[in-house]
Amino acid sequence: MAASSGRASDTAFGGHENKLRQTVMAFRAGTQLSEHVNPAEATVYVIRGPVWLKSGGEAWQGKAGGLLIVPSSRTGCTALKLRRILRCCSRWSSWTGSRA
Repeated sequence: MAASSGRASDTAFGGHENKLRQTVMAFRAGTQLSEHVNPAEATVYVIRGPVWLKSGGEAWQGKAGGLLIVPSSRTGCTALKLRRILRCCSRWSSWTGSRA
């Protein structure tokens, strides 16, 4: 992984023109994805774990082969070792303000 942030990602499916987006993400040990707003439905499939998904004062551990449902609030992710995840999310409809 060459990124100085300790993270790398690549879109496996989707993009700005699609409602569903699947992104493979890799994290170096100790790397965090800082808390951010998650306005749509999303899941994280842990390819190689463990990873911690955090939201507010709660945290959930995802192990290899596990599926985490991402809360629709501010969430972040922390890798304890070199880890890989597949994040799947849908987009809100930009013209209705509701989930598409």
